[in-house]
Amino acid sequence: STLEFAILYETLKFVGKDDVVVKKPQNIIDSINHICDNFVQHPNYYHIDGRPVLVVYLTRRLERNGIFAEVILLMRTAAAKKGYNFFIVGDHTFGNAPRMNEQYSAFDYLDAVTNYDVYGSL
Repeated sequence: STLEFAILYETLKFVGKDDVVVKKPQNIIDSINHICDNFVQHPNYYHIDGRPVLVVYLTRRLERNGIFAEVILLMRTAAAKKGYNFFIVGDHTFGNAPRMNEQYSAFDYLDAVTNYDVYGSL
């Protein structure tokens, strides 16, 4: 089959919606290890520029709570220990794109951003 797939990482399973500290970083590490061990090596796993893609849901909430950088760095470090350099896409914009010349921290940690909106409003 030629169908390609990637994982949409649901952050709320491992980080509570109002958490301002990463209470159980090992949960994030274990889940990234599981993704690396069970999915990334599949021949149909989606890659961009040779890097496996991981879409992270609610990065904007992680940033609002002050734990965005820590979570993304935990993910990247765990993947690197397995020999992978994820191409991470975050749903960091919600409704509006960042303004021109605006400092936008998502660009420091993510490889791409999307305005994915589970509610369907554009």
